[in-house]
Amino acid sequence: MKKSKNFRVKKIFLLAACLIVALGSALAAQSFVTRDANAEKKEEGVIKEILTEASILERSANQYKMTNGTMRKAAPTGEEQKEAAGQYIADLEKVYSAEASIVQNEKKKLENEIVQGEAERFSAVIDNGVFDVSIQSKKIEEQTAVVEATLLTWQKYIVQRENGAYRVLFPVNRDKVEVKLVKEGDDWKVASYDILHKDVEGDYDQEESFDSLEEAIAYADKTTPNNVF
Repeated sequence: MKKSKNFRVKKIFLLAACLIVALGSALAAQSFVTRDANAEKKEEGVIKEILTEASILERSANQYKMTNGTMRKAAPTGEEQKEAAGQYIADLEKVYSAEASIVQNEKKKLENEIVQGEAERFSAVIDNGVFDVSIQSKKIEEQTAVVEATLLTWQKYIVQRENGAYRVLFPVNRDKVEVKLVKEGDDWKVASYDILHKDVEGDYDQEESFDSLEEAIAYADKTTPNNVF
């Protein structure tokens, strides 16, 4: 009788131990899943930031060269254009791989001292940005990644008409892109940025014309483009 009682006690202790081990394993698994989800969310945030920066730079060459960054001149000199081109390359190299075609092409232009002549009429994007980035798919390996995403982007664009007036436009694009990334040290860099499909819209009620470039720039600066998608 005593032996049967001891057996029941041992059995209860054994079941309790098993429950403790199972609970510990479940908590550990839940903690791992939470850490894994947090890591994936952080990684996706980093990728969205990279795509945003790459998109802005892709559309900024004209902005740097025609307006020389913050100078915003209708006809910058050759030296000013080369200075702006050098700054553009430096900014590209922060986001793009050194082997990316956009970096190599801009370097070749600068080495060959290719500058734009004075345009007959002013035409430049003076600012641009991104409303939203939505990732459709991503394949991430140790040193490379391929991402498909949709970006809603905006621009502040000024073009001089034949009558001399400066028209301010606010194009909004929906770009479906495929972006290939490579690991350089601890950082992801863009190896290629390809637009697979583009939809172009804009809020035409925001468009205005002005007699001077200064007035057009002032209006563009104070106006926030509307997301029409």
